[in-house]
Amino acid sequence: MSHAIKSKVVIANNIGEIESAAAKAGYRPDQVFFKCSRDHSPAYGFTMRPDDDPMVLQLGNGVNVYPTYPEPSTRFEIEFMMLGDIYGIVPSNVVRPIALVIREAKDFEGDRELVVAGYMMEYTQGRTMHAHYRSIYPGKNLFKIVDTGDSLNNQLVDIVVRMHAHGVGHGDLQYTNAVITEDGVKLRDPGPYNAGVTSILHLLNGGYGLIVAQDMADIPRALYESRRAAGP
Repeated sequence: MSHAIKSKVVIANNIGEIESAAAKAGYRPDQVFFKCSRDHSPAYGFTMRPDDDPMVLQLGNGVNVYPTYPEPSTRFEIEFMMLGDIYGIVPSNVVRPIALVIREAKDFEGDRELVVAGYMMEYTQGRTMHAHYRSIYPGKNLFKIVDTGDSLNNQLVDIVVRMHAHGVGHGDLQYTNAVITEDGVKLRDPGPYNAGVTSILHLLNGGYGLIVAQDMADIPRALYESRRAAGP
């Protein structure tokens, strides 16, 4: 795999520059999903109380912002590269990565530096699989639901089987990261959160094996094995 997508980097110090970068990439503000750390909230003009759960906000002319708890900047770089790799394999079933976002900041000594603030991806409207299943199975452990006749689970597992066939995984296959669209299920927001991957170098040197293993723990295993055995 080429990892060519990681070269898409923009410097955006405020929400207006996020909108400009989106426009250059061919997107309206409301078509953008900007994932960033809460550490950068003053720069981009949103405020979060410390006890808030992560949530999607809308800024400026409609940019959808997903503020996460403070994370190392390398985490966003890894996620963005993973998203690009997945998009290269199953583009119709993954949100499109747009750009890694860097902004100017000051270090502890007051000197200016460039830091990774987050990344932009395509915003896909639709209901998540989590919301869908929660309405059908209230109070149930969704990760224990296995229904081989369920078209959504079949779509999700088919996507994962295709990714794994190319040695690439998602790493954070929660139903909240699978959006039901008019064109089928689309994945978003990958992440090696439980896979032990700590750097891009680690990812390229075998870390995807850990991510694939994490995927296996997050989807119906029996359904996965039957779809994989059936072949492409």
